[in-house]
Amino acid sequence: MRVHPIRIACISLDWPRPLNSGVGKKIQLPVSAWKAMGHEARLFMHTEQHQPESDLIEADNFYYSASGKIKTELDRIRAAKRMITAFFLNKARLLSK
Repeated sequence: MRVHPIRIACISLDWPRPLNSGVGKKIQLPVSAWKAMGHEARLFMHTEQHQPESDLIEADNFYYSASGKIKTELDRIRAAKRMITAFFLNKARLLSK
């Protein structure tokens, strides 16, 4: 049976997802499998800056800075807006659990 490629988007909010974390592995495994099957799978990650960036799973990262309650929340909103715009420009199907 031939599979028609689809665009799949995953969204991760508020936390960096390192490659060596349980959640990072749980996200990376299906994304990698979908890509291997010929689908276009992307992770959109809304997160605080993480160093080193190479520790993170493969994603389109939308960073916000943590520097005081109000400034952090405003920066989180700006990062979320950039992520939502990128998601809709990607025209992917959103999978959620």
